[in-house]
Amino acid sequence: MKAEWRSVMGKENADWQAALDSTLEQLWSAEMPRADLGVLFCPQCHSAALQEATAAAARHVSAKVFVGVVGAGVIGGGEELDLGQPAFSAMAGTLPEQTELRPFTMSGDALPVWSQIFQGDGRRPSFLVIADPFSPIAQATSCLDNAFPGAVVAGGLSCPTTDRMPSIALYQEGARCRTLPPGSLTGLGIRGPHIEMHTACAQGASGVGQAFTVTSGSGNLVRDLDGKPALEALEEVVEQAKSDARLLKLLRQGLMVGLRQSDAGTTRVGATDEDDFLVRQVIGSTVAGGILVGDPSVEAGRTQLRFHVRDEEAATMDLALLLSRYSLARQFSGRFTPPPGAGSPAPFAALLFACNGRGTRMFSTPNHDTKQFGEAVGEGVAVAGFACNGEIGPIGVSGLDSPDETRAVASPGASRTHLHGFTSVFAMLWDTTPSSSA
Repeated sequence: MKAEWRSVMGKENADWQAALDSTLEQLWSAEMPRADLGVLFCPQCHSAALQEATAAAARHVSAKVFVGVVGAGVIGGGEELDLGQPAFSAMAGTLPEQTELRPFTMSGDALPVWSQIFQGDGRRPSFLVIADPFSPIAQATSCLDNAFPGAVVAGGLSCPTTDRMPSIALYQEGARCRTLPPGSLTGLGIRGPHIEMHTACAQGASGVGQAFTVTSGSGNLVRDLDGKPALEALEEVVEQAKSDARLLKLLRQGLMVGLRQSDAGTTRVGATDEDDFLVRQVIGSTVAGGILVGDPSVEAGRTQLRFHVRDEEAATMDLALLLSRYSLARQFSGRFTPPPGAGSPAPFAALLFACNGRGTRMFSTPNHDTKQFGEAVGEGVAVAGFACNGEIGPIGVSGLDSPDETRAVASPGASRTHLHGFTSVFAMLWDTTPSSSA
């Protein structure tokens, strides 16, 4: 049986129970099969009801696993609602046969035994991670990268109303639904012979000018680029952009940098040079002409840097190019050719982890990211998610390589997973069950 998923947006209502009821009545009906997995996206104004609402949603679809998370905005049913709108969104469905679903939790003083989440059957797992902003998320992603080389990790940071307010709830079959204490995260490990997770991370920025090599600097300080002070290199890029008023304005008012790091040489289907740059803020400068960047990974002689800019136009183009590259890479990977007459293949579900600075704060058109995804990947795909405090995922496109663990390529000790800002990370779930078995 092929996976069946639904994504819905409920009606806005100041009464959380009424808002939830309008969501659940669209999500699932009595004649539908029991759901394997579900996620409830809760607006901040209803966050006090997170545990009760998640438990009710889990009962409604008879879920084996159900996660609830508070977002600055919620996404579902083709809509993206921003901060302050009192509506729930939800997604639920069945997974392909023989899929293993392994929830785990983590906090600063309670770590999972990573080797016990999955024990090898030769197939690469994937992980969805929902984290509190005060959780040890960097430690968690580093551990997952090291414990499961080649695994794809995607997710987002919740948006609690205070540092003392729970913002993540977890239901597992056989246990009561519970909220996780502040400073916690939950992960869902997914593995099976007929399921894959692919990710596409749109950083919303465009590169300007050439890539430079950091010839002096360390940590978050870039002193010299190609043997000259970093600000002097920037002046050269500004000079080259003089004929483009928009770029010139952005370079002066919204400058960012892209750092190509030592782990960027990892072979990935669909990877391009642009995918290898991790976009970060410029946070200051020095009297000697150096610049300070929002990432501590700068290494002289190894790190390459390219200046970037971000605005609505750059973010729209970036997402369009990324999704186009994903579709082409999938097409030419040789592993997703549909049978004759079956039409274009598409994932059965996609989770969207979008920065709370996107949406109508960045774009003049509503439902921007969801619409672009539908046009590029599949109009009928169930898409749901939330506006995050930070987004988790690899750079560019990942997951299209062979799911055979023995063929996964990763640099020893290197982190493939990053915490981003102002990005949209799509986690796409594919049912690879052969058509004759469906």
